[in-house]
Amino acid sequence: MSVIACGLLLIGIFVYVFYPERTVEAQVQKTRLDFLRERKEMLYDNLRDLNFEYRAGKYPEEDYAAQRAAMENEAAEVLAVLVSLFAPYTAEESWQLLGHKPSVARATWPAVDQALLTQEKVTCVVQVNGKVRDKLEVSPQIGEDELRELALVAPGVVRTLGDQQVSRVIVRAPKLVSIVAA
Repeated sequence: MSVIACGLLLIGIFVYVFYPERTVEAQVQKTRLDFLRERKEMLYDNLRDLNFEYRAGKYPEEDYAAQRAAMENEAAEVLAVLVSLFAPYTAEESWQLLGHKPSVARATWPAVDQALLTQEKVTCVVQVNGKVRDKLEVSPQIGEDELRELALVAPGVVRTLGDQQVSRVIVRAPKLVSIVAA
């Protein structure tokens, strides 16, 4: 399965890089060599721009360079480990260029920091008679009763219901509230 996914990814990259534009003027004016040069330059620009240039205020140049190098090294190590599943020879060469002696196959899988994956807010969709009438930003730990009360006073729901009676409220916290009007 991974071989198929890798193959499709490789075909997609080749199509993106080498497939010419479809406008008639561009095909008449540009040669294939000009098109390849343009794509190569665009690809180099995109690769160059992925360089973690996030600076806030005054930061000593030496500290910035050291921190940037550490971040780039860590990113390259993670990338080498992840690529080792699909392109083992490329990953091995990258691993050796990074200065690691044992094989990348012996490296541990990158750990995920669960604290960075927690969400502060989630979007709750509020439906009235099966049609979306409002969206609420709520905490992932919100209870069903509290979410029901918030949904019933939401502006889109109040406008849609008017003077109709609510016959049923279905709450699937924290993602969905469905209101059935009588």
